[in-house]
Amino acid sequence: MGVPGKTMGCIFTPIPVEVTCYEAERIGVDHIQLGKHHQQRSVSLASDLQQVRACCGRMHDMLLTVTHYIDDVLAGKVPTENTTGRFLLELVNRVPKLDAEAFEEMLNSNLKDLLMVLYLTNLTKAQLMLHEKLTLL
Repeated sequence: MGVPGKTMGCIFTPIPVEVTCYEAERIGVDHIQLGKHHQQRSVSLASDLQQVRACCGRMHDMLLTVTHYIDDVLAGKVPTENTTGRFLLELVNRVPKLDAEAFEEMLNSNLKDLLMVLYLTNLTKAQLMLHEKLTLL
């Protein structure tokens, strides 16, 4: 961009960009975006337990945000929005009604299954490595 017979100039115009993905692809997209914060621009894969921990942390942060919003609405700091209230009501109604003991039992059972799979995976890797060492001798 410029004026005839004068010096040339440039104008930077920011373009809004939105990354969209399916829910199944979100883990991969989030993992790729972690590389932008590292100096070497590479990230190693996280273990299953680290992924569960990260997802629980994100869920905790989202629940805190919703709780703060509801507290602000009840205190009169934020005006009420019918669409947000309906969305929250629909969200609460989708949660299955379980007592705390049944939920804890279900969570512990799934966690035990995950730990057993990890243990068996590591045991299989160790057995394969031992087999390779013994057959090469």
